[in-house]
Amino acid sequence: MRLDRDEFVVTYDPAQVEPARLIATIKETGYTARVVSGNGKSTAGTASLSLPRGFALLDEALAQAQKERKPVVLDFFAEWCAPCQKMEKTTFIDERVKALLGRCVFLRIDTD
Repeated sequence: MRLDRDEFVVTYDPAQVEPARLIATIKETGYTARVVSGNGKSTAGTASLSLPRGFALLDEALAQAQKERKPVVLDFFAEWCAPCQKMEKTTFIDERVKALLGRCVFLRIDTD
């Protein structure tokens, strides 16, 4: 994975944070950011979003995120997965990534 060329999508609530502040925070970590589209209104796709319930770890993470008003980052991995192993050795040890993940509720999910 190359963080300098990969794209990430950030979905946010404009009632909670202004786009300029969100972009500034991303840029402070050394990444580039831009608003691609959006007018501050929910679309039908995001309005109907529902998350699965009944998975104890996910339920705990969602409750913690709601309580702490933080986003949730889900990391789906497998021990045999070469890209997952590479991310573990490169991406997740990067101090910038650690700083960003410190602002989130991070949940690793073993897909096996």
